Amino acid sequence: MHVWAQAEAADAWLNKVGSPAEAAAWLQQDPLLRLGRQLCRHLPEDLAGVKLINLMGSNGTKAVAAALMGAAMTCVDISPSNAQYGQQLAAAAGVEVAFVVSDVLQLHPNEHHGQYDIVLLELGVLHYFVDLLPLMAKVEQLLAPGGRLLLREFHPVSTKLISSKGKKHKVAGHYFSQDLVDSQVAYSKYNTNSSSSSSSSSDSTAAGRVRLRQWTLGEVVSSVAAARLVLQVLEEEPGVKLADAGLPKLFTLVAQKPAGDLLGSSR
Repeated sequence: MHVWAQAEAADAWLNKVGSPAEAAAWLQQDPLLRLGRQLCRHLPEDLAGVKLINLMGSNGTKAVAAALMGAAMTCVDISPSNAQYGQQLAAAAGVEVAFVVSDVLQLHPNEHHGQYDIVLLELGVLHYFVDLLPLMAKVEQLLAPGGRLLLREFHPVSTKLISSKGKKHKVAGHYFSQDLVDSQVAYSKYNTNSSSSSSSSSDSTAAGRVRLRQWTLGEVVSSVAAARLVLQVLEEEPGVKLADAGLPKLFTLVAQKPAGDLLGSSR
């Protein structure tokens, strides 16, 4: 694991949302709003006792918001510093959240498989995988029968195809490209100590840099189907800015694990 994943993340969250105590107070003001109204549309009205796992849950902000609404929360992230911040955040908010430091694909079967009512994947996570099939297979394994995947992500039309600057939009990308794209790690814009470029190194894996696989909507849906999850909802959302109103900026996907294993599982 790169050093930036262990150390700089904590500084970034302090710059973005403040100390755990400050962030906890912000979450407590309106946990439904902090979790996101679009996500909450697809959650039970009463989350009390609902077992929810947030994969690649970063610093635990969404997990703590859901816990404040009554969910039995588990948050998984590969960064120890994210987990440390999240644990302090949960304590300050007065809720319990189980933080697991792990690659999501390496979660222990005996501890997690078949345990969850909802698996949450949210905003800027799919592009870290060069193959979505193992991820969706893991999601299916984590879900209890009848459990659901709740995925909200950036729309690939806006991330892969369209380049926007104010009111000007142009087709500047290749929607079907499978190339890996070099990029800054997501939280680097909140870290004042991070360099804005990797000019000091030609290595694309330098600290603060990642290589992303940007997926088409068809590839995402197909990976969900390959995991034998039943698609229930696919909603596309326009941008919130007036200039982006006609463009798809986000999408929400809900898929359910069948209550009965009608296809015959070998697990």
